[in-house]
Amino acid sequence: MLRTKAMNKFVKAIKTGLGREEARPGRGLTGNPRGGEVLDPEVKIFKEDIISALEANSNRPSFRGGFYSFYQINQLLRLSAKHPGIIRNKRILDFGCGATRPVAASIILYLLGARSTMAIDLEAPFDPGGIAVAEYGNILSVISGLSQIELHHANADLSLCRSRAAEFDLSALLGGDLRSGLAPDVGYKLSRYQDLSEAERKFDLMISNSVFEHVADLEDVLTCARRSISPDGYIFAGVDFRDHRWYSDASKWSFWQYLIDDGDHEPGYINKIRYSAMNELIRRSGFRIQEAHPVRDEMSPEFEAGLLPKYRTLSQEDKETTECLYLLRPA
Repeated sequence: MLRTKAMNKFVKAIKTGLGREEARPGRGLTGNPRGGEVLDPEVKIFKEDIISALEANSNRPSFRGGFYSFYQINQLLRLSAKHPGIIRNKRILDFGCGATRPVAASIILYLLGARSTMAIDLEAPFDPGGIAVAEYGNILSVISGLSQIELHHANADLSLCRSRAAEFDLSALLGGDLRSGLAPDVGYKLSRYQDLSEAERKFDLMISNSVFEHVADLEDVLTCARRSISPDGYIFAGVDFRDHRWYSDASKWSFWQYLIDDGDHEPGYINKIRYSAMNELIRRSGFRIQEAHPVRDEMSPEFEAGLLPKYRTLSQEDKETTECLYLLRPA
C-alpha cells in the first residue's frame, strides 16, 4: 500500500508539470529525468527504481510492453510530420489491435490528442490483468518522457498529454482492471469491423499493424471502411508479405517459405495476397495510395529455383517485397 501511494504521488507530480514543457529530438517531457540531486537515500533508491521500471517496460521485447506499440506509433508520427492534423482531434480506429497489447496504441494516440479511439480484434485479450498493469507503465513512461516515442514529430502538446493521463483510472489499471481503467473516450471491442454499429465504424484515421495479410475478407472490410471514413481521412497500415512462420521459428523458416511448400503454420493464418494484388485490391475498394514504402529483400537464384510453379511466374517485385507501409486516402 505504501509503495502504491508513493507511486501515485509520483504520477501526480508528473501530471502537474515536471521540468521542461517542450519536445525535442531525444528529449522527453521532463528534460533529463535523472537530473536533480536527491539527498534522502531511501527516496533516491525509490526514484531509481521507478525510472528503471518504466524504462524496462518501455524497452522490453514483450508483447505487453511498450516497444512494439512505440515502434508502430513512431512510424505514424514520422508520416504525421508531412501530414499535419492526422491525429489531433481525430476519431481513430485500431483495426486488429491484437490480444496481447490491445489498447496500447489507442492509449498513446489518445494521450497525443485524438478525440477518441476504438480498438477492435476478434481474439480475446491474453492476461488482461498483465495488460492493465503494463498500460499503467506505458502511460507513466509517456508522460514522464521515459518512453521511446518520438514526440518531436507530432508537435505534441505536452500539457494536453498530461491532462489526458488524468482521465485514466490509474489505480484500476495498477490493480489489473483493464476496462475500468480506460479513459471514457478510449474504447475496446471484440468484433469484426463490419459488425460494429454505423456510428462505431466511422473514423478519421484507421491504423492497422501487420493485420491486412491475415484478413480473408479484406476487400469487404476496405469497402465498408470506404463508406465510413471521413472525406479527409486516412488509413495507415503496415502489411507483412512474409510467411509468418518466420516469426515462430526463425531458424527453420525463410521469409518466403510458403512460396515453396504453399503451407501455413496456422491454416488460414495468412491470405497470401502479394504486393501488386494488394495494391489493386486497395484501389478497387475505393482508396488511393497516398504513400507506399515497400521493403524488398533479394531472393537468391537457388531459392527462386525451388518456388512452386504458380509463384515462379510472379513478378520479381511480388516475389521479393517482404513488407510495405501504406498511407491511404479515399479516392
